[in-house]
Amino acid sequence: MSYTDKGLSHIYILHETGDAGAHRVVYMDGRKHPGEFAEHTWGGFSTGEWDGDTLVTWTANVQGWVLHSLFEYSNKMEIVETWKPRVENGQFAGLNHEAVFYDPDAFVAPLRATTQFQRNATPQTEGARYMPIACLS
Repeated sequence: MSYTDKGLSHIYILHETGDAGAHRVVYMDGRKHPGEFAEHTWGGFSTGEWDGDTLVTWTANVQGWVLHSLFEYSNKMEIVETWKPRVENGQFAGLNHEAVFYDPDAFVAPLRATTQFQRNATPQTEGARYMPIACLS
């Protein structure tokens, strides 16, 4: 996360393999999406805002993908995600994540995917917070 004198400006969402360029920036400073004619990238352009304790993100300007092992989508795809903390027995237990994919050129209806991320360690769990990744070069 990045902060300015006006508050939270960015949230970085890292891919499970570490950064290595595989990250998304969620702009939290109120900026607008750049528009349909702006550059499209694999991660798209994401903005976010808080709705109570839930982070809501909106991603547009995603580079279309065809002939792919998952599903094909066009440059018109947009994704709305929610990230909500899950509390069990009064303790943070993980995150509930929902992503809804909208693409009028690729889908006949929005595609919804949900994931529950489970907290497997706490700051007091020795050696379990981070998994080192060996450099292979």
